[in-house]
Amino acid sequence: MDDSFAEQDIVLPTLKENLTDTERLLVWAVRVWVAHHKAGAVPCRGYSYAFIRVGLPDAPLLLHRLMQMVAAHARRGIDVRCIGCPQISPDEGRVLSALAAAQRGDLAAAQAPLQDLMEAAAVNWAHAVLATLAAQMTAPEHRLPLRGGKPIADPPPPALEFTGESRHACVDPGAALVH
Repeated sequence: MDDSFAEQDIVLPTLKENLTDTERLLVWAVRVWVAHHKAGAVPCRGYSYAFIRVGLPDAPLLLHRLMQMVAAHARRGIDVRCIGCPQISPDEGRVLSALAAAQRGDLAAAQAPLQDLMEAAAVNWAHAVLATLAAQMTAPEHRLPLRGGKPIADPPPPALEFTGESRHACVDPGAALVH
């Protein structure tokens, strides 16, 4: 790992949704992954130290593998916002939903959000990585909540519904989409 990154402060986005610190970390890491992936940089180097600091040393590689699978097998453009965006996209919510369900060992509920993002043939592979990541997150402070009996952003609020292009004002339309 790049030692200079260890010296940097990690500033998680302030999100309109009331998320736990672990949820905010995951949203931030997904966003960092996309930004680094688009720039041709090694994505997990941008967030590895943050996960190590919170006691999840295996999470960077697992999240990297999950995002590689999502990007390689996406059914459509995936809406991931810029790093500092205060809104969570429905697709970012789907990643949190899948992970929350995987933490509870609910295979069907964990696969449902992935099926919306990915080709059916890749969902089982992605679920295996997701389940491994969930198994690493056993400490109570890393337990992701289900929102109102349903995971966050599922179904997405109408203002954030996927339209094939980003409606987010912080970036150029389409700049935050992975595919």
